[in-house]
Amino acid sequence: VESKADFTQKPGQIRLTPSLRFAAPEITSTPSLCTFTSDMFSLGCLIYTLYKIRRDNGAHDPYLIKVNSLHGYQESIRSLDRNDYSHLPEEIKSVVINMLSPNPTQRMTPADFINHMWFKDPFVQAVKALENIHTRDFTQQQNFLKGLATIILKFEHSFIKKRLIPLI
Repeated sequence: VESKADFTQKPGQIRLTPSLRFAAPEITSTPSLCTFTSDMFSLGCLIYTLYKIRRDNGAHDPYLIKVNSLHGYQESIRSLDRNDYSHLPEEIKSVVINMLSPNPTQRMTPADFINHMWFKDPFVQAVKALENIHTRDFTQQQNFLKGLATIILKFEHSFIKKRLIPLI
């Protein structure tokens, strides 16, 4: 089941049907309960999938939720606690498992997510600061780049080439 949009409706009445591969359980059971916590579930599915693709070098079927049918989707949701999360880095494994809770009230909020220690990682902070370097004055930019020079070689070569150099 893939995402679909019905553009035959008038503006403001467009109906979107999300892909069940990343959909929170409440989307199929009680759509009126969908809130930002539903998005947190979807983000958890996305993080899971991206790390699985990375580990398996483009895994054939990296998705957490199988959607060959509504029954298959529901079975995938029921088995979330029995899934293999070993491909996730330890520092984010508990976060993703929390985001994938079938109960929306047990999922973390976006604020909890961005304040998690994973985002306190010096590499993540360096990338975030580099993305906003144009908002800093010359002295702040200079100081940041001096500090970046001390850790830049700890980044993976492909990351430096594809992500850091274009920002500099």
